[in-house]
Amino acid sequence: MPANLRWYPDELPALAQSSSSTSALETAVRTLQNDARTQSIRQALSRRSAGVIAAAEQNRGAIVIGSLMPLVIDPIARSQPATQTVASVGTVGYVAGGAGSTLNSRTTDKLTIATDTFTGLGERMIYGHKGRVAASNLRSGIYAGGSASFGTDGAFGTGEIEEFSYATETSATLSFSSFGFGHIAAGAFSSTSSSFFVGVSESSSPIRKLGFDSKQVSQVAASFGEIHFFSSFGTPSRCVVIFSLPNWGARGVNLFSFATESVSRNPTLPYTNYAASDRQVLGNGSSGWLFGGTPDSPTSIYRYSPAAASFTQIAAASPSVRNAATIGSSAVGYLCGGVSGGIYHFWNSFYTNSGVQSCSKFTYSTESIAALPSTLTLARSHPVGISNFAGAFV
Repeated sequence: MPANLRWYPDELPALAQSSSSTSALETAVRTLQNDARTQSIRQALSRRSAGVIAAAEQNRGAIVIGSLMPLVIDPIARSQPATQTVASVGTVGYVAGGAGSTLNSRTTDKLTIATDTFTGLGERMIYGHKGRVAASNLRSGIYAGGSASFGTDGAFGTGEIEEFSYATETSATLSFSSFGFGHIAAGAFSSTSSSFFVGVSESSSPIRKLGFDSKQVSQVAASFGEIHFFSSFGTPSRCVVIFSLPNWGARGVNLFSFATESVSRNPTLPYTNYAASDRQVLGNGSSGWLFGGTPDSPTSIYRYSPAAASFTQIAAASPSVRNAATIGSSAVGYLCGGVSGGIYHFWNSFYTNSGVQSCSKFTYSTESIAALPSTLTLARSHPVGISNFAGAFV
């Protein structure tokens, strides 16, 4: 027998001469295997302990179950279906259409939110009408309606629809004109799975639903009342629609439930006078901000709280531009393009093509607004905006 079974390789010649060499060798091998297994277990336990400690530090206050720690997930990310890319939420926006220097512009400007910079992509739209409405999720945006003319006829539009893919940054036509997508001017909003388009009506404004994946169209059972223009922002459970009637500024707040696809009126604001007819509303997923104030105070900004169902004027002043395209993320929002001067009402703005290239950035946490150094590649008086933050809710 060797002096130490663990050192058997050095004493192997002696083992070969021993009558008990076979059993001794087997014992030595088993001992080595047991030592290796014990060491592996110790290392695994050490790594597990370190992982639990690190996870506990990162998730202080959370319940530890073994070595599995709950992840802190943004509510927006948590609501995404598997077909959407969570990592891309609120990273990019696009401004297109409009009039201004080019009445029927098909060009698109891309805004990289992390750097606040615009990049001109050239002609990426199929129909470059002014006054189009759009709904988007994390993968694409759908444009609808709009017009290539000025005056009152330009306030309504056509049934032309196209989908803009964020991955390819190109558009494709969707053929749904026959289902009543014509004359869309009121507005649009979206959930993670579907886009919703609201028609202009003097009695009951219809809501049409278009699935992002299925490309199937249906009409929602519920409808809004009389609406001519509206702005909106989303929360995890519903869309807040701040609407207006012709020539009279905003007239109320409607709520659209994503779960039930039903409409309700804000009971505490039956006849509000806050202006949303210039379509300038930004939202961060919990609150919304109206730019343009009221008809008699067009430079005010009002914060709307869905929880409190109330408007509050903030200290910052709204820029003098109206009809700007709105895009953003959960941290910042942007007002891009539009018209300047004394035209405070969306309806009246259809009689002008004097667009601007400027863009203003609004930071939600500080409620401050400032002009961006980077601008659109051309003046746009009636642009439309889409982003991969809009439609981020179920």
